[in-house]
Parts: sequence; structure tokens; C-alpha cells
Amino acid sequence: MSAGAIDVDLQPRSGSGGRATRAARRGALGPYPNRFFGRVWLLWLVAIVLTLYAAEDIQSSLRTSSAAASYPDTIRRTTAWLVDAGRWTGLARLHRALEGSATADPDDPSCVDWPSRGPVPPSELAGAAATTATADSARDRGAGGSDTPAPALVPIRKVLMVGASTIQFHLGVELERALRASYPQLEIRRLGKLSTGLTRPDVFDWPAKLTELVGEMRPDLVIINFGGNDAQGMVLPGGQVATYGTARWEASYRERVREIVTIGRRWGARVVMLGMSSTRDPVLCRRMERINLLTEGAAREVDGDFLSIWDLGSIEGHFQDVVLIGNVPTRTRLPDGKHFSRPGAVYVADHVRQRLAKRYAFVSAPEPVPRP
Repeated sequence: MSAGAIDVDLQPRSGSGGRATRAARRGALGPYPNRFFGRVWLLWLVAIVLTLYAAEDIQSSLRTSSAAASYPDTIRRTTAWLVDAGRWTGLARLHRALEGSATADPDDPSCVDWPSRGPVPPSELAGAAATTATADSARDRGAGGSDTPAPALVPIRKVLMVGASTIQFHLGVELERALRASYPQLEIRRLGKLSTGLTRPDVFDWPAKLTELVGEMRPDLVIINFGGNDAQGMVLPGGQVATYGTARWEASYRERVREIVTIGRRWGARVVMLGMSSTRDPVLCRRMERINLLTEGAAREVDGDFLSIWDLGSIEGHFQDVVLIGNVPTRTRLPDGKHFSRPGAVYVADHVRQRLAKRYAFVSAPEPVPRP
């Protein structure tokens, strides 16, 4: 090969040869190379949007998976971040709006939204509350609503409140405030832990913690609220995983409720399991309804009590999150459709305080010192 030929090959930039080389390169990537990278970014953007759109479903699937208990904390934190991002961008709300009618069971009159109803006057919810109170009174009197007198009220001077985010945040705060306002001398201790429950002692060991708290405080009444994070797989003592909704899972969950109530009663305290409220998500709502039934039955088996707040978040079985308070339509839930807003927590806490007062004799004065 001649030197001149070599010169021609080494200088493609200045001539038809250079233009041909550049054209060949453009042909490999398309007429505009930037389009290739633009399409890649577009695909990434679509994947991110779809992930945030379905983040709540992804989290729910992970929680209810039979292998949920074996997932590392990194996965739980990542899905929680995705759910928060989906709610912040509004994609989660769009997903619920588009998919809500598809996930609701048209044959199930409970646990469904009732958007056309509008704000509900407190008098209507009060009527539902009165019905619940009547049912509770009949149950306390004995089977079949007989005239058997209710057990003597135990003086309550010390109250311990434990639970997950419901107790840690608005409702727990407002219930403590309502009790203190009504009974200034009442000693109250409250401990709530976000994203905990009875199915994952590896995340937080509530039986051990409650044993410690009860031993330190010796309360007269223990108020316990769990369930919102419990509809997921459960690791059994032998290492097997019980899938949520199975008979084995329900039996194990009842056993854990009995255990936590028994611990609370260890020093003679009364224990009341505060039920979960309805939710906007119909799937989660039905799960909370089932967990309430399991909790109530198990608690009463070991001489514990159960206090329902289901009617305070629904009307005629339908989820309701707007109530007229002072003739002002007030949103009683946070955007997630599960937790109570501060106004909603104030409203619910006042009703819970009234219901507790019908069952327990709260003492607002110090215990008298016996004379020598």
C-alpha cells in the first residue's frame, strides 16, 4: 500500500471521505444521536411514574406476602419512601381515584367510600355512637342483654397507652390531652412506635416492652391499639411463615393478642384493646374489620376489653372523612385515608374518653393516704 493511500485514509475530516464516515456513524445511532438518549430518559421517567403510581399496591403486596418477614429493612424503607413520594406527587391519589371502583366489592356494603354524601352532621355520627354504646352495654351486662349487673368499676389512677402510629401521633396525643383535661390528677404514660405491631417482633418486641412498662408503672388501665401494620406474613416459632388471612395466621394472631392482654393484666390492671378505624382503601378496610373481630374475641378470652371506634369513621357502614364540626365541614383524616387529622383526632378522642368513662371510674384526686 502506498504512502499516498495511507494519507488519504488518515485524513477523512477534510473531504468526501470524512463526510462519509460521519454519515456512517449517524446511521448507526439514527439520524439524530440525541434521540436515542432522549428515549432512554423517557423510558426511565415512565418507569418512575408508574412505580410511584402503584407504590401503595407494591407496599401492600410486600406486607401480605408469605415471605414478608424475611425481607430486609432496606426493602421496607425503600417502599415506604416510594409511597411517600407517590403521595407527595399526587400519583397515589390519582391511582385510588381511578382504581377505587375496581377494587371495591359491589356486594359488600361496608368499607366503601360514599363520595356523594358530603359532610355528615355530628348528630348522625352521634346516633351511630349511641347504637354502639347500647350494644356495648348489653354485652357488658351478659349474654342476650340480660339484667345481670355490670362488674363494679375499678378506680383508675394510672393509665398506660401503647400502640403504633395511631398512638404515637394525633389520636394518641389528643386522647392523652382529653383524659388529662378531664382528670387533672391522672397519671398517664404513652408510648407509640411507628410501623410496629404484633406480627413483627423482629422490628419491635412489644411483649417485652410492655412487660417492662407495666412492671415500672403498675398501671390501673392499659389502652392498647394495634392492627394497622399487622395484615402481613407472620413468622411462627418454628421458623415457618403464616400467610395473612389463613387459618394458621388467624390462630397465631389471636394468640399474640391474648399474650399482650395477659401481660397488661399481670399486676391487676384492666386492659382495653382500642379497635382500628375504617379506611378509604376498601381492601385495607376489610382487613382492619377482620383484625378487629379477631382482636375483640381474643381479648375477651383472657378477661380483656375491646373498645370500637369504627362508627366514628363511618356512617351506615360507609367510610366517611368529612364531618360538620361547628357547622364547618372538617376533614377528619390525613391524605392517606387511614390516620386521623388533628381535628379528626380531637373529635374521636372526645368520644373515646366518654366511652371509657362509662366503663372505668377515673379518679381525678390523689389516692388518700390511710390514717395511722
